[in-house]
Amino acid sequence: MRQNAYVAADDVSDTTKQLYFVKSYKCINNTCVVSKLSSIEKENNGVDGSLDVCRLTCGRYGSLWPKPSVDTTIRNSIIEFGIDNVKFDTSKMADQLSREYMSEASQVFISSLKILCIPNCVSNAITSIISITTSNPFDYIKLTTNESYSLKINTEGNSLFINIEAKTVYGARNGLETLRQLVATYGSSLSEKKLVMASDVQISDRPMYAYRGFMLDTARHYFPMSTIKRHIDAMAHSKLNVFHWHATDSHSFPLDLPSAPLMSKYGAYSPDEKYSFQEIKDLLRYILCIMYT
Repeated sequence: MRQNAYVAADDVSDTTKQLYFVKSYKCINNTCVVSKLSSIEKENNGVDGSLDVCRLTCGRYGSLWPKPSVDTTIRNSIIEFGIDNVKFDTSKMADQLSREYMSEASQVFISSLKILCIPNCVSNAITSIISITTSNPFDYIKLTTNESYSLKINTEGNSLFINIEAKTVYGARNGLETLRQLVATYGSSLSEKKLVMASDVQISDRPMYAYRGFMLDTARHYFPMSTIKRHIDAMAHSKLNVFHWHATDSHSFPLDLPSAPLMSKYGAYSPDEKYSFQEIKDLLRYILCIMYT
């Protein structure tokens, strides 16, 4: 009798577990649709049914924005992606300046993924090799610059191979941004986070318009430098290529320039609403690395 009671209690325990449901998303007719998933099913699935993970491979374009304009194939296949095991191969880039540019752009790429991992992400044994090829020497961007690229992702054993090919470093940077959009996190603050990536992808893309710009008027409304950089980040994510900084006007002159120190002294809204010469230089460098001009 005592043994039978023990079995019955076990059954109740299992039933209780199955009555615990969590929100989950599944791709149905190219749309991520919310459904209920039991906690046991979630454990058995390996990867949770979060909206971000679902969007990676759902529909023709997955989570990509803007939509690639030439050709896109994203198959329903994902793999864990570890930041600590990423290797960049820039040996096939056109010249040393291109490699230096891409070195800084790749650091920005890794930093943007680390933000997804706050507070931390679990590393894994999979090695990711990102090979970047360009054919044209480095040059500053013009309206005639070729910004097209192709991106291929495939797996072999415990290695993830990512190939980005472009005419110019600006096309390669576009490819790197597309790659960033193919990564998502799963897990929650109550468990260990992991990164996951769409693992079977072929994309060919080029911008629809040569001039894709955004203007920020800090002469009439002061923005802290950190806020300006967040605007730049958003522009880069949308593959915009021109930042028009309307920094001065009759309303204010917030640029603290060594050649004209009195302009900001008397022209800024206040002593705390200025941009130092070093901040301006750092911003221009930041723009060149993650955007263009």
